[in-house]
Amino acid sequence: MRRSLLSLLAAAGLLRPAYAAPSEIGPARLGTYAAGGLGLYAPRDVWEKDAERARKLGVGIVRFNADAWDVLEPQKGRYQWGALDTAVEVLKKNGIEALFTLPISSKWNGDGKTIKVHGFDVGPTHFPTKDLPGYRAFAKAVAARYKGKIKYYEVWNEQDFLLFWKGKPDAAEYLALIREAYAGLKEGNPQAVVLMGGLAMPKSTEWFDKFLELGGGKFFDVANLHVYPAFATLQEALSVNREVMRRHAVAKPIWITETSTTGLYFETKDREKEEAAKAVFLVKNFAAALSQRDVERVFWHTLRNPGKDVGFPRDMDFGLMAGDGSPLPAHRAFDVFNAELAKAVPEGEIPGEAGIEGYRFKKGGRTIEVVWSRKGEAKRKLPKGRKATRVTIFGESSAATPGADGTVPVGVEPTYLEFDP
Repeated sequence: MRRSLLSLLAAAGLLRPAYAAPSEIGPARLGTYAAGGLGLYAPRDVWEKDAERARKLGVGIVRFNADAWDVLEPQKGRYQWGALDTAVEVLKKNGIEALFTLPISSKWNGDGKTIKVHGFDVGPTHFPTKDLPGYRAFAKAVAARYKGKIKYYEVWNEQDFLLFWKGKPDAAEYLALIREAYAGLKEGNPQAVVLMGGLAMPKSTEWFDKFLELGGGKFFDVANLHVYPAFATLQEALSVNREVMRRHAVAKPIWITETSTTGLYFETKDREKEEAAKAVFLVKNFAAALSQRDVERVFWHTLRNPGKDVGFPRDMDFGLMAGDGSPLPAHRAFDVFNAELAKAVPEGEIPGEAGIEGYRFKKGGRTIEVVWSRKGEAKRKLPKGRKATRVTIFGESSAATPGADGTVPVGVEPTYLEFDP
């Protein structure tokens, strides 16, 4: 197969995307998923409460919904916009942007199947429609109606994962679908920004590589990863998928539209330990991700634990809040992260400290570092003559007094070091 000049340059490592320095930390870069597990099926009062919770937390963009085609188009060509109107209206009132996830099937143009895969149901909404003209028309209608109200659209969710793609992911099938969605969205609103569906298995690049090999890079504006410890670390997810894009001469910004410590339930019965680990994970991954030149936004999945509201035996464990809205430790960690770094500009990773990972931020005339040890306890050497304050991930502050060697101890739990001007 004849290769293009861009592909040859990319393969040789001579093509580099010209990303700007990371923008300052603020609501625009911090997202979550609202309305529990209900999304557009949630009544207005649920949206009102969650939008207010998100705003108070400093969230600037909310992601929803996937299985909702029939809610908006119950019959072909007959639209019913009330549920989406409500969500958009409530979010706008709270100064929050919307990221709408397009579904892939409806009752009137789907296969109507349900199959069992590893004990889980893969229902009809997870089988892509074969009615591609109908899909394009739906995407166009949504984008046209919400022009000026919804800018960001994600074409489905975790299409590389068997539970979200008819039990067997297929890059060619997804390409056919996103091609029509991309065309329809741009027809309805030329300013629409189109995300590919978030990759559930970001360390396993076979699906993404095939998708880009088939030309999929032309049909999305933003690459999209989901980062859960069971499937990849943040560094693994970014590095291997950057490499795939480089090989195919695709230079796109990245959003992480889901991250948490678990995708379902905690793996141990020690909830207190798991909740503390979730808070630690949040601070580390937010500090690292938002310091990357190509990572624009990061979404915590979710604001509140879904589960019982959609028929599960108990609430899932990945939220910032319990299902009833009571804050969990990760909520406090998110709140402190935002308070510490709101309007701060990332300056990148701190180099040259043995056993330590850390990221530096500039906020006004002050420098703030988020640092932790990779294993056990390590030492962070403070700049000579600089006074510093240590702040825990839960907001407790104390003087960072260096020892005789000019260092302060750093543990596996992140610490904010605030340096005076």
